[in-house]
This record gives sequence, C-alpha cells and structure tokens, in this order.
Amino acid sequence: MGDGDLQRQALRRRLHELETELVQAQAELAALGVGEPLPGVYVVFDVGALSAAVPAALVFEIVRLVEFTPLPQAPAHVLGSFLYRGEPAVGVDLAALVGHPRLASLDAHVVVLATERRIGLVVDRVRTLVEAPVVADPSEEEDAKVGRWGSRLVVGLCRSGDELLPLLDVGALVREGETG
Repeated sequence: MGDGDLQRQALRRRLHELETELVQAQAELAALGVGEPLPGVYVVFDVGALSAAVPAALVFEIVRLVEFTPLPQAPAHVLGSFLYRGEPAVGVDLAALVGHPRLASLDAHVVVLATERRIGLVVDRVRTLVEAPVVADPSEEEDAKVGRWGSRLVVGLCRSGDELLPLLDVGALVREGETG
C-alpha cells in the first residue's frame, strides 16, 4: 500500500467518525424540544408519495440515475454496485426499502452519501434544500407518514414552513446498504 492509500484510509476513518458524531448530535438536538431549530442545511427528497430530509453535510453529491451491477444474494432494496468517481458504491432503492413503489421518473437521482462506505440512495425526486428546520412535535408523526418510513430509519421530525418532514438516520441507511 502506498502513502496515498494510507492517507485515503485515514481520511475515510476520520470522515466516518465525524459522520457518527454529527448523526448523534442531530438526534440529541431533535430530542431537545419542539420549536428548536436544527442547525445546518437539509436535502429534501421524495420517494413515491413520501418526503424526507437528510443533512446536506452528509451528502457528497447528487447525480443522475446510473446503471447498477446486481450483487449476488443482495436484498431487494440493494440495486447493486456502481462506480462513483472511480470507487465502488452500493445503490439503495429507498422505495423498495420502505415497501413503496418507486416511480418511473426522469427526475430520479442518486443521493451519494459522504460516508466511509459510499452508498447511493435512489430517490424519485430531489426537491429542495431547507435551512435550520425546527424540531416538530412527535405527536404529529402520522401527518408526516413516518410509519411508512419505518422507525428504524427516522431519527426525528422537523418542520420547514408548513411541511412536516421525517429526518432520516443516515447511519441506518448506511447499515441497510451494507447488507448487500
């Protein structure tokens, strides 16, 4: 292994540590209380009739839908692998993961997560960015269709204007992608 490879591995480990810290901090902030602003910018996307948000700091890039190479014995939500900037990545179909039909759409994109292992989330549409959404009341959970996302994927609820959005747990999404 060359020096560049060792540096790359060390950087990936550090990024993974920072990602873990950020997810934990956001979960703690979401638990603080209704009306508290969540710091940062969040990417809002749609999967079928569902909408959700993830921290923009954990999104490396958003790219057009690509072709995936199937992985043997992968679960149905793992579309396969693809090359992202010369490195292997795993594509996760969020619609299949939550048991929702994915729309055949020209707006479909892959949200490449800035995580130690490259995971690309296939979404029907990337809609917008929101800054500092506020923590929403957990009793509004059904209004945000959180149950359809599954509690294992949702770290909390946030509100941007009149819209109520589940905040997805990036760590859980990475774990789902690693099962492939």
